[in-house]
Amino acid sequence: MKCVFFIPVLFCWAVSWGQKTWTIQVDKAGKIGPVLPERLGRTDNIQLNLNDPEESFDKYKNAYVNQLKRAESLIAEMRKDADKMKVLSTLFGISNGDINLVVNEIKQAIANPLSGASFNYIPSFSAAQQKYYKVVLKNTASIINDAFGPNQTGNALLVTPKGSESRIGFEIRKTDAYRKLVFEWFTKTNGLYAQLIDASVLPKFQQEIKSLVPRVELFADSCKKIIADLLKERKAGLHDDKLLIKYKVLLETIISRGAELNKEIDQMLALYVPKVVATSNKDWVLKWLWYQTTVMPATNPFGFGEGLAKRPDTSALGSLRIKLQTRESFLKSNLDRLKDKQLDSLLDVIESYKKQLQSIEQTVAAYVQQEKVSNTNKEVFCTTTFALNNGVLFVDGTDNNYYWMRHHDAATNYEIINDRLTDEYLETDPVIILAHNLQPNQKASLNLTFKEIENDQSLLSDILIPQIKALKASQTGTGSGAAVRVDQLLAASDSVIDELTNRLQDIRIYNKAIDYLMGQSNPPLQLEEQTDKSKAYHSEVTNPVKKVKGPRKATYYLNTVVLNAQGGDSLKLDKVPTDTFSYRINKLYRLFPMAGIAWVPQRLASVNRDSAGNFSIDQEATVKFVVGLKVYLRKTDIRSPQFITGKDRDGKPLLLSRTSITVAFDVKKPMDNIYTGVGFDLWPGFCFNVGGMFNKYHYKSYKDGKVFQDKKPYRAAFFMGLSTDLTLFAELGKFLNF
Repeated sequence: MKCVFFIPVLFCWAVSWGQKTWTIQVDKAGKIGPVLPERLGRTDNIQLNLNDPEESFDKYKNAYVNQLKRAESLIAEMRKDADKMKVLSTLFGISNGDINLVVNEIKQAIANPLSGASFNYIPSFSAAQQKYYKVVLKNTASIINDAFGPNQTGNALLVTPKGSESRIGFEIRKTDAYRKLVFEWFTKTNGLYAQLIDASVLPKFQQEIKSLVPRVELFADSCKKIIADLLKERKAGLHDDKLLIKYKVLLETIISRGAELNKEIDQMLALYVPKVVATSNKDWVLKWLWYQTTVMPATNPFGFGEGLAKRPDTSALGSLRIKLQTRESFLKSNLDRLKDKQLDSLLDVIESYKKQLQSIEQTVAAYVQQEKVSNTNKEVFCTTTFALNNGVLFVDGTDNNYYWMRHHDAATNYEIINDRLTDEYLETDPVIILAHNLQPNQKASLNLTFKEIENDQSLLSDILIPQIKALKASQTGTGSGAAVRVDQLLAASDSVIDELTNRLQDIRIYNKAIDYLMGQSNPPLQLEEQTDKSKAYHSEVTNPVKKVKGPRKATYYLNTVVLNAQGGDSLKLDKVPTDTFSYRINKLYRLFPMAGIAWVPQRLASVNRDSAGNFSIDQEATVKFVVGLKVYLRKTDIRSPQFITGKDRDGKPLLLSRTSITVAFDVKKPMDNIYTGVGFDLWPGFCFNVGGMFNKYHYKSYKDGKVFQDKKPYRAAFFMGLSTDLTLFAELGKFLNF
């Protein structure tokens, strides 16, 4: 049943590739998923779809309208105060008529905020600003970007890379439409008139590591010795039932204690992360009346920028402290000698110095606090765009090689998020393991091992051999449960030890924690629009993008390493990997061994004569077991599930890669029966053979009752046969006892 289902499904899969448009889902935080394409053709397209039911342009429109209403109210209140109006007129030449122009535009915008009208004194939203999500493709033949609105699907974008490149990047951004509106208005008006970062600390875990590492090393070494002893006894012939009795508790202890140590490592580690903005005359004040938050308009309505507050003069602090210290010392030394009047005068002077010191210190403290507020306000003002995700994808090569991607979501502990998952790949194609949705202070750590596959065999053998073994076990009444259980415990123990060993290596690298501090600065009027990348997710290529020779089995798991402030590795591994993944690299064969049966329809006989002169006829068996070698006309993939009449992924008929020149020999008498011909792999592992066989027979000529000639020539005959892999044939032989 498994084989019947597997072959047609894979066949449909193989012929289903063509130009496609892949939709990549993006959630409100910027994470991509839940499925990504495992392969992209060079003519494929991608399009982005944002899925956030709570997201709407209304919140930006409402922020705009609310500010306009507040400004309208503040202006009305200001116009009631003749003194305020006189100040505006005297300082900036602003008349009541000028203010009327501003108010009229504010009223129009409140009534119809999305009219797209072009105003002189206030900004307005355009249709383009309502598409505030953007995707930019990088490393493509030309610069490609697309803008789209919330809960919409963007346009299809061609993913053809530059030249022979296969790697492309994409950046997903979200713009705060209201902030963008304000900043663009600032950029438009800043010629009429005239910036910071934070810090945090990483704790240190060096002492805990020094304590933990020796215990883990001792445990891993003792575990390796136990496993080596088990394998040695198994190789010596000790039955798995006895091995299970002897080692079960030890292996289970390795697994449980290893898990405890991994958990202890995970609990020991930690981390943190980052943050980032303006002045005036008559036209400047008029064009920013709509943005005011006070009754009397400020020349700088932003709450940050040069001239917000002058740095306090602290030059007198030193002399004041010396004067105060001198007089307090004098008072202490001469208290008994001073007259009342002198004492009162000295106390008044000391009190005066204290008040001056206190005043300057309070002014400095207030300035420092205002600087902090200013920095925050500037950052909010300038940050109009938020990078949500910087992703990486691969596209098929120009040399017809496929670039297979295995996508893992770091946000869900590296759950695999392929649209479909291929477990076997050709050695001509790179396999790329990608980690997506990593936070800015994270990078993916890959543990990847390759193991040579001995006695490579077809998919047919993979399916039939376990069934044959199961049938044989049921007939003999002996199961392989003990062997399976020992193998399972061994595999689990190996996995735990490998994980501990690898994590130890990582911890040694991440052996110091540092304080992370990003200073803040305050440049003048010329502001730069900012994109906040502090929370952007990103993708990483975790393994070398290269071909791997087959046949090999790859086993891997992923972990998260947290970075310190300078981008170096810290001591923390984010989570214990919950799963181990595997795939295999398949070799393309020109030569491959075969075994099977050959049938000769012609009855081949030999005439023999015994010492008494009696003749007898020996008939050759028409069916023989044979072993031999196939030489394919074109290299073949023995793991392909397709029928011989199909086509390969490049559209070429499979016939040449399934056709072979075969040479085989009789299993019992190799040189007595030689078979040569052509083989056709209907499926890999199921080959129809036809050709000529050469049978050696005994030929004697008699003369005068004596042997005149004694020869052993070959004679030719036609044969047909069926053959399969050596491994499957050997298993059938054990089962059928031939």
